[in-house]
Amino acid sequence: MNKIMKDILISSSSEPDGGSGISTYTKEISISLKKKGYAIHYLSPTPKDKTWLIENGITHISSDRNVAQAETCKRTFNYIKDNSIDAIINNDNPIVTSLAPALRCPVISIGHMEKRTIASLIAYNVEWMDYIVAISNDMKQTYTTRFNIPISKCPVIHNGLNKAAEHVSQSNSPKLKVIFAGEYSRIKGADLIIDMIRTVHPVWSNFELNWYGNLPSNIVKKVASNPNIKIHGRVPRNILMDSLKESDIFLMASRIEGCPMSMLEAMSYGVVPVTSNGKRAMKWLIDHGIHGYVCDLKNWPSQALDCINALHTNRTLLDDMKISVLNHFKKNHLSDYTTDKLLQILSNPTVDRSNPKTKITILHWHRTRTQKPTFLEKVYWRLGTLRTETTINLL
Repeated sequence: MNKIMKDILISSSSEPDGGSGISTYTKEISISLKKKGYAIHYLSPTPKDKTWLIENGITHISSDRNVAQAETCKRTFNYIKDNSIDAIINNDNPIVTSLAPALRCPVISIGHMEKRTIASLIAYNVEWMDYIVAISNDMKQTYTTRFNIPISKCPVIHNGLNKAAEHVSQSNSPKLKVIFAGEYSRIKGADLIIDMIRTVHPVWSNFELNWYGNLPSNIVKKVASNPNIKIHGRVPRNILMDSLKESDIFLMASRIEGCPMSMLEAMSYGVVPVTSNGKRAMKWLIDHGIHGYVCDLKNWPSQALDCINALHTNRTLLDDMKISVLNHFKKNHLSDYTTDKLLQILSNPTVDRSNPKTKITILHWHRTRTQKPTFLEKVYWRLGTLRTETTINLL
């Protein structure tokens, strides 16, 4: 890129006051780039709470789900042009994906999933994307094989966070504090947590499991008889973070993740991860036995309990591992490392934009557009079917 970048547009499919991983990711890279001196423009659905935007001096552009996407595309296109946006980092926002052929600045898309309509969106207009960033090596493999993304345009860049604890809390309580944050889904490994709860093991009397996330009432009843388990349901982010800071061990039983922000958040506080060898980045974020443990999905419940027991019986090991995982996070997973890599590829665009298109096809919003999706919307989501709304001329 010949000109020096100054204004960067970060686009997201989630509101900045939402609790999703993509919201955390986009806010973290926005703050990091802001610290580096860039002006950040944030395109997303309209948040209810704009405190974060105001406090960080970030300009917001609305791209709501329930309005005509053609009008949003025209307004966004004019905003990009009028504000001389130098580069765009897209996170599942179909407005940017639709506009890509008409843009004169570099565009990179971050891949957050490889299934459903989000995966289909990453491969749409790919010839007009300078790079498709995979957040794990497994995801890179899927993008380059299943979606035919050119391997030279698919760098792997792990997620990061802006802050880390100054020091770790020592384990003084007789009972270890263990945390699991996830709704009741097979992908998140909630069934493995249930199996762990049902597994007879002497360590159960020596730790407390705090489960955060929406659970069906019948599941709550199944685990309520265990006095060492506390079900908190879905809570505001600050409450979850306060609990995480006070925890000793973080459980991740997921079968599939991208590059899990929740695990990185645990590492940033020096909380020891007991994760799985499922697909994507979680098994590569730590060195097994040094910064935490990577357990086999086939035996995850019993292996996780064995790891918890090892840390309970050897508190010196636990404290050393807490320090080790915090130092590992600081050396490898701060957002500045992530944004340095993003800036590097943005400075080396791959698309010739000397002759942008003026007539473009506009996509429907890829996720459900109502709180209660219709049966057809669910089918589209699961099959990864993208729908077009109209064609517009940007002359």
